Amino acid sequence: MSVIAVVGSPSAGVSSLAAALADRLPDHTVVEASLAPDAVVVVASAVAPLADSDLDLIERAASGTDLVVGAVSKIDAHRGGGGTCRPPTAHCWPAATSATGRCRG
Repeated sequence: MSVIAVVGSPSAGVSSLAAALADRLPDHTVVEASLAPDAVVVVASAVAPLADSDLDLIERAASGTDLVVGAVSKIDAHRGGGGTCRPPTAHCWPAATSATGRCRG
């Protein structure tokens, strides 16, 4: 049985995603934090940019595994926006990543 840790900033939907994964993956242990997970699922909210503290959390959670999955929650906040939806100012694309691996906004 593998351990899947679900991490993210407050109000990103970590508890909801952890519960949904636990329902759908009964052969795995799904927790909201773990010191030695086999996999990490990072939840980011579509309504707020990632902060440096979020990146620190991701780095700590993922330090013991090679399997990290990203998930975006609260995407429904952008439905019906008439094209006014803009992404956050910080993007973690390779071209926008500093030498330390941190996003530059």
